[in-house]
Formats: sequence, structure tokens, C-alpha cells
Amino acid sequence: MACDNLTPVVQKRLVATAETIAYEWFTGWLPAATLSRIHVLLKSKATSSIFQVQVAIQTAVTRADDPSAPDVVGSSHTNAGEWCGSPVDVTTMLESVALVRFGVAYKVTTSGLAQGDVSLQMAYESCGRVVGT
Repeated sequence: MACDNLTPVVQKRLVATAETIAYEWFTGWLPAATLSRIHVLLKSKATSSIFQVQVAIQTAVTRADDPSAPDVVGSSHTNAGEWCGSPVDVTTMLESVALVRFGVAYKVTTSGLAQGDVSLQMAYESCGRVVGT
């Protein structure tokens, strides 16, 4: 795996219809072997105060068609804004897994319907270096 990796900016319109978390994946499956930290830039616009979004991660031990349950990292955010959080150590989450993908978890905080334009870009430490900063 190359050491210099930065995900492209991906923006999607998401519609939340329930207080149950839904997931949308912004990257394809990546090799997990050398990843240790992620640096995330998360943007949300054209949202209402009940739309909540958070960075999500999903792993697969050996095959992408048999993934684990998704998990969330970092803080959740409501309303429109731009968040560039502290580096997140994902080393323990990626132990003994072959593949990982990143996206967002989203929902409404109270019953109703909400939508938002959400974008995600990540730089990640791979091969012992910080890339994409």
C-alpha cells in the first residue's frame, strides 16, 4: 500500500427519517494493515436543527461482503457547520481486520424528517507518516 493517501471530498444529500441511525459510506474498502490515525474534515450544510451526523467506520475481517457492524468515532454534530476534529486513533479498531471503510452515521434527534448536504474528506496516517495535511 502506498504511504501517501488522501480521500477525495465526497458530498451527498442525506435524508433522515427516523431516530434510528442510518449509514452512508463515503469511501470504498481500504486495506487496514497500516492505518493508525485518521484526520477527518466533516461538513454539513442546508440542514435543520434535528439533523445529526457523525463519522462512521466499518471493518471486515477478511471479505468485504461479510463486514462487522458499523461503529462511530468522534463527536456527533447537529446543525450546519464544518468540523475538523483532533486525530482519531483507530489502531485498536483495526486490529485483526483486513479492510476498513469510512462514512457517516446520521439520524434525526426527534421525530420528523430532516435532510442535509454532507461532505467528508480524510487524511490518514499510513506507513508511519501523516499524509494529506
